[in-house]
Amino acid sequence: MSDTDLELLQCYTRNNSQDSFATLVNRHLNLVFSAAMRQVRLPQLAEEVAQSVFADLAQSATKLKPDTILTAWLYEVTRRTAIDVVRRESRRQLREKVAHELTTMNATADDWTEIEPFLDEAMHALDATDRAAVLLRYFENKTLREVGETLGTSDDAAQKRVSRAVEKLREFFTKRGVTIGASGLVVVISANAVQAAPVGLAVAISTATLAGTTFLATATITKAIALTTLQKTLITATIIAAVGAGVYEARQVAQLREQNRTLQQQQAPLAEQIQQLQRERDDATKGLAGLLAENARFRSNPNQNEFLKLRGDVGVLQQKATELSRLKQDERLTFTTEDVFKVHQMHSSDAMGKIIEAVKKFSKIHSGEYPRDFDELKASVEISPTNLAGSLGFSDFVFLAPGTVDFEGTPLILRNRNPIINPRGESIWVYGLIDTNGNPSMHIMAAQYGN
Repeated sequence: MSDTDLELLQCYTRNNSQDSFATLVNRHLNLVFSAAMRQVRLPQLAEEVAQSVFADLAQSATKLKPDTILTAWLYEVTRRTAIDVVRRESRRQLREKVAHELTTMNATADDWTEIEPFLDEAMHALDATDRAAVLLRYFENKTLREVGETLGTSDDAAQKRVSRAVEKLREFFTKRGVTIGASGLVVVISANAVQAAPVGLAVAISTATLAGTTFLATATITKAIALTTLQKTLITATIIAAVGAGVYEARQVAQLREQNRTLQQQQAPLAEQIQQLQRERDDATKGLAGLLAENARFRSNPNQNEFLKLRGDVGVLQQKATELSRLKQDERLTFTTEDVFKVHQMHSSDAMGKIIEAVKKFSKIHSGEYPRDFDELKASVEISPTNLAGSLGFSDFVFLAPGTVDFEGTPLILRNRNPIINPRGESIWVYGLIDTNGNPSMHIMAAQYGN
């Protein structure tokens, strides 16, 4: 009988058994990959999601509860990871689209006229890998993913290499008196570096190549005659090609000029919109500056400062009154003034409140579950003894077993490690919980809860 998921996971965590983990991966990979594929729609992204999910499993193996159903756990983690990947890809595509639209508005045909004479020299100045990256990205207009695959690197690494290469090109042009931004440079290169070849040229080249092969096969028989005929043919073809190229170039120049006029007409409304947005931004900036100045005057007023202090004191008093009222409503507890003082002395340290706030953050991250000890809490939520006010720290509290509740059925999470002993020798326990409104809270509970 094959081992269960739990047995394989325990073998991996205890013995660092790579074979056990590999068995888990093979057993559940189809489920994870299929669930990811339905959401991200691309095999490459689905593979990325699957790798991330099993990496999370390796990291969380020691934290999974004994009754965890691994199939359900993997499915849920796959869903969350796929959602994050889809959001990341959407943001990346949006940034690329916006950047392309903005730079297109700033690029003109005049930029290409200045850049064209130096472009090939600038490309030659790059090293082989940078030159290949620029050729793939802007001459052939390939995506960063395709550039990365061709160069054998990741998307991010391809992006960084392309950006560095473009900056080198920009510096090359600047030294030769051509001033242009990096964004404008890539737009001009993408739009103009590769032009359409004349119609029929590919057929002519193929035909000439095949004819040249046939000619070589018979050259030993009619060498003198063939050379004469070939020379005439080449001269005639050269003249025709030159005339055709001149006509084609003239037509292309006319088309480019017309396209440039059209773009300039289209940019006029966009320029007006940009100016309007800039005016609105300036107005908003002035309004914000006014609000900040008013706030500074408000804070600098001594009367206002006194008012804020009094308002804070009232809040503290109201909180204490609420706690005393809650204590009075519990008929099973009878405390002396000294008891209440000691409880509030502990409460004022604010240590338990900070720990319960961290537990609340942990619960949000782990779908409503609570930590079993401080090591598990600190692994997911940033909290340290230096952040705790007063003299209390982690060692003064203990986590309760899951399912412990008070007399109203509210789950109890934390309590002080040692009770407060009043002069009558009675034990007083202070418990930490998250109330029904989701707020961290502390209650003084009856003695039987501390047994």
